Amino acid sequence: MRYGVFSDAHANLEALRAVLAKLEHEKVQGYIFCGDMIGYGPQPDECVGVIKKLPNLAAVMGNHDSALNDTSLLNFFSPDSLPPLRVANEELSKENFRFVSSLPQTYTGGHFHVVHGSFLDPIKEYWITKQQYKANYDLWKGDVCFVGHTHIPFIMHSKDNQEIRIDLFTREEAEIQLDKNARYVINPGSVGQPRDGDNRAAAGVYDSEKNTFKIIRAEYDIERTQYLMASKGFSNRIIERLSTGM
Repeated sequence: MRYGVFSDAHANLEALRAVLAKLEHEKVQGYIFCGDMIGYGPQPDECVGVIKKLPNLAAVMGNHDSALNDTSLLNFFSPDSLPPLRVANEELSKENFRFVSSLPQTYTGGHFHVVHGSFLDPIKEYWITKQQYKANYDLWKGDVCFVGHTHIPFIMHSKDNQEIRIDLFTREEAEIQLDKNARYVINPGSVGQPRDGDNRAAAGVYDSEKNTFKIIRAEYDIERTQYLMASKGFSNRIIERLSTGM
């Protein structure tokens, strides 16, 4: 099956629509979402409404999603991050609030696993190092695990949990053939707030039959999103970083 893999939509409806349009063009048959439907962006209810209707959806909870019910997590957020969370609390319909709040922290599918952070700490830990790969190695089974949270697309893999390689995606649309003898951790980057220096929304395409993966990028109306963020009183810092992708 061909899957659209995406993460960290962060209530950015313009970016989400742009990514989903490209994934539809890729003829995906299912969707893998690595957490954080809300936070930062101005349209949380609309984004949740779109994502939850996607066919064959495998989705997990992110740290912003989790903060809807677990207010103790708010201590880990920057002051700039709090107003968008309050907006999400106010604007999510009861149905969409329940949907986000009931997402699992991890997902195990037939061909892949999904977690927002890591298996040691699904909600808060940023999976970015070889040491984390080693520490999480025995906590999941199978060949491919999709993660989010860092907003930076990368691919990390090893055949023996000793020689571990980390690569950033520098060429979009270039299909990578995955080694059937290796285990992969793949981050598709962020839809709603990229932080790898490219302000276009990021996502990926995973083909479980061909055992391939590729990154896609989608341009979207950044100024429209920024206008809506400003109208809700969000900080200049999180508004301006959409332009820089940092």
